[in-house]
Amino acid sequence: GILASMISSPEILILDEPFANLDPSSQSWLKTKLNKLNEDGVTILVSSHDLRHVTEICTRILLLEEGIIMKDTNTNTETLVELEKYFNV
Repeated sequence: GILASMISSPEILILDEPFANLDPSSQSWLKTKLNKLNEDGVTILVSSHDLRHVTEICTRILLLEEGIIMKDTNTNTETLVELEKYFNV
């Protein structure tokens, strides 16, 4: 399904838990593909509970709770630590 959504060269791609149930090599391929699409100007919205994956592929992270933006940050080297602290991981 994820691959099919990319075939039409979308301007916006919305993915919900895209890494769920993927083996490690498929996760790596997907990260590479999403980064390339983003470099090519595709806007990608990812909904995910996997903090490591989103900090590796996202340039900006919005943290929502009950539809309210609790945090809006550009991704940097400290983002994963900040998110883990927020969620007490």
